[in-house]
Amino acid sequence: MGAVAFYAMLSAMLLWRSRTGHARKRGRFLFLVCTALSSPGTDAAENEWGAWLIASKSGTLSTGDQPGPWRYGLQVQGRYFDRLDGVGQFIVRPGIAWRMNSKVTFWGGYAYYYTDVRNAGTRNEHRLWQQINWNMYYWGSTTLKSRTRLEQRFINERDGTGVHLRQQVRLDAPFKSNQDINLILGAEVFYNLRDTSWAQSGYAQSRAFAGLGFDIGLRTIETGYMYNHNRIRGLPDLVNHLFILNIKL
Repeated sequence: MGAVAFYAMLSAMLLWRSRTGHARKRGRFLFLVCTALSSPGTDAAENEWGAWLIASKSGTLSTGDQPGPWRYGLQVQGRYFDRLDGVGQFIVRPGIAWRMNSKVTFWGGYAYYYTDVRNAGTRNEHRLWQQINWNMYYWGSTTLKSRTRLEQRFINERDGTGVHLRQQVRLDAPFKSNQDINLILGAEVFYNLRDTSWAQSGYAQSRAFAGLGFDIGLRTIETGYMYNHNRIRGLPDLVNHLFILNIKL
């Protein structure tokens, strides 16, 4: 199992739902791109269990009586690793966005990461990030989304600036019997774009997610399973099996 399986699944669904030859060609192209971005094998990787608890808030900045193109967002995460034995990572990520149209939105912001590294103490990291959200395809209420994020990473007491490229593809498909419940499939791949004293350029990690989303009034709750493969410099690969709970206010 891994990101490649989820990418293949998303691309297969795109091909199946496409009704024109041009759309099918785009689906085949997406499949080739996603396969090229997929993670390598995870033989000899260490396996751990954990959970991520996420709370996020976003909204529109109004201009007079009309909503303008500007958006805001704030996300807070607590990540529990090592069989839920303590907080492994705490994240605060504020951002602001400009919505170009119904399909494309540009984001930018800052993120603070506090990490308790096993057998290595704690670490404080600061990131600047830029992001493009793209609603790629619609089939009725079903949406295929892309999120491309570039991050500049600064770690206290470490030399060098890391640069991360993250590419996510996600499918949201409401159930016909209940439009307030969505099937969610997603995958994301991380690449380091430069070498530093603490990170090596190339593939860094991948994530594959399968779960459900529940629309409850003004809130959305997403929950499911995430497979997270990590390549760690000088150590065996690490696979995290994660329970995800995301509350969107």
